[in-house]
Amino acid sequence: MNDIRLTDLMRETTQNLPHRDLVPAALTSARRVRRSRRVTGVIAVAALVAVGAVVPTVLPHGRSQLRAPAGQPAKVFAAPALSASIIQRALDPAQVGSLPTGSLGLPADLTPTAAVATPPGRALMVTKERRGDQRVFYALDTDHRWHRLTVDAPADIGNGLGPMLDRTSLSPDGTEVALRGARATYVVDLGTGRTTSRPSKGGTHIAWQGQHRLRLDGAGDETYDGNTLIRLKDGFTETRDGAPAVRARLSAAKSYPAEDPTAIHGRLAVTADPSFSGVRHRPGTGLLVLARPSYEGLAFLPVGGPHDLTLADGSLSPRAWVGNDTLLFSIAPPVDHGGTVSMPREYYLSWNVRNGTVHRESATNQYWRDSSWATGLLR
Repeated sequence: MNDIRLTDLMRETTQNLPHRDLVPAALTSARRVRRSRRVTGVIAVAALVAVGAVVPTVLPHGRSQLRAPAGQPAKVFAAPALSASIIQRALDPAQVGSLPTGSLGLPADLTPTAAVATPPGRALMVTKERRGDQRVFYALDTDHRWHRLTVDAPADIGNGLGPMLDRTSLSPDGTEVALRGARATYVVDLGTGRTTSRPSKGGTHIAWQGQHRLRLDGAGDETYDGNTLIRLKDGFTETRDGAPAVRARLSAAKSYPAEDPTAIHGRLAVTADPSFSGVRHRPGTGLLVLARPSYEGLAFLPVGGPHDLTLADGSLSPRAWVGNDTLLFSIAPPVDHGGTVSMPREYYLSWNVRNGTVHRESATNQYWRDSSWATGLLR
């Protein structure tokens, strides 16, 4: 009897595992991803999605999603290929300056002016100059006033750049800023201006879990949506309350570079260069929105022009969701100066992923391109 029960147990726990022939392909894909990441800093998003027992439900817009009841064993299914129907009208980077003005109410220019040396209490965004005193950064409060703050980080200048401001440095509620140095990460309380430090390495990645819990580790390309961590590592991986919840991979033929994940409940935006079913040539780099946790493609905004935008230069990046349908993103259009290309301006645009409209919200010059937004305040 015991032998029969053990046999049944082994069969039930292994019957849903991927076919063994997929293992060499997965290892080959992983090696390719690691090589690509070392060269370009870009990851290849790749294939099957593992969730708890699959229960189909219906979304308001008619698509099905997959829900994982607690306590159920994981099952694996193939993620759907991206449909060409989600490709929207391409955005020409050379034309972003003439786009119609949006309705988010941001200042037309995000260059710090008339800044006061007092804590803001709460910041909508923070920015840091790429030259000058690298201990100094600026915060734009919710009334659109600028505040000048100094990071107490003596001698920790890291690569000559000072404590670095990442796109994830500002907490979602806009009350704390984490800047990473060569030996420590410095957390500035925007209510008091007080700086505390935590030991860390220069390559540490900053992520805020909820409003005030700061996560420091060596992993990049991850974002939080409430209690769920979404990471781009050998595919899309979701960890909810510390337990693996979703793992999405694509076959090698459908893999694509992706970075800068920005999540909201049920959706994920990334900068990507994906392939589409039924399309011979890829449309190029753009913004891709996926449904979570099924990772079905919902919308793709190609971005093209006289010069290719690459994922490595950070010239195109999702910033934050503004409601369920609007994504705030930044773009630094390349300008050709007789064979020499520069990106003198960075624009902040809003994209309605349902109807495809794009509006210009704000802009700044290249010296203030390092910025971070309070994602919770924008929503």
